[in-house]
Amino acid sequence: MKGKHIHENMLNKLNTVLTAIGTQPEQQVQVQVGERRCYADLVAELGGRRLVIEAEMSSQRIDGDLQKALALQATWLWIVVPNNRVKRSVRAKLRRLNVPEQPPHLAIYTISQAVQRLTSDFRC
Repeated sequence: MKGKHIHENMLNKLNTVLTAIGTQPEQQVQVQVGERRCYADLVAELGGRRLVIEAEMSSQRIDGDLQKALALQATWLWIVVPNNRVKRSVRAKLRRLNVPEQPPHLAIYTISQAVQRLTSDFRC
């Protein structure tokens, strides 16, 4: 249960920041990936570009995150993690995956890095 609590806290913080900078983020956006119905954690439009944010506690779901971002025609995919240990794990997993030729711009941030990036680069 601890992981779910941290996941929800990260999403709540990002949703608050996105709202504060003038966007209207959508939470748990349904997306069809092949035969599966999936949900992206947060989707926001920033300057006419689509940002998909996936909060992850481990590297297990990274391939699904990429597929959801592609299906949503995202400009950016941010994978937001709680700490640098998980960030390293996600990077290692991405090196092992067969990443599509036209992926969205991909960034892996800790929660504090994501908040900093949003507040410094995307002010309205």
